[in-house]
Amino acid sequence: MQDKITHIVTSEQMADQCLRDILSMVKEFGWCNIEVKAGGRTIPQNKTYWMWLQEACNYLNEKAKGQFSLNDMHDRMRHEFLGYDVDKTIGTTVIAGQLKTTTKLTKGEMFHYMSQVEAFWADRGLLVTIPGDSQYAKLKREHEVG
Repeated sequence: MQDKITHIVTSEQMADQCLRDILSMVKEFGWCNIEVKAGGRTIPQNKTYWMWLQEACNYLNEKAKGQFSLNDMHDRMRHEFLGYDVDKTIGTTVIAGQLKTTTKLTKGEMFHYMSQVEAFWADRGLLVTIPGDSQYAKLKREHEVG
């Protein structure tokens, strides 16, 4: 039996398989670690986020006469709000931690991240566009209502 298994569950049959794998691991290794996450960030969230990055580039390039790219903005926001993976040591070599990615964020984690990005730019005088029919706007309304 493998000591690590990752499943994406889309049916009852797959959930049953997960249970069988859990029981097998407990029997063979004495324990197992389980992480349950809902699906990742959504395409609409991603679309809104990259629109914001473009707005931020336009704002800074006009205001500071800069040449900031979308990737520059993306890296800056990840640096600010997601941080870095831990350094890895292999023998005497230390590999510096890399910027964390947004691709593995869940829908809820992406909403939280986007809320931080929205506030960051608002504090700097840029009110990013939030389309009323966007998924971000919908989640924000739900969050505010409780």
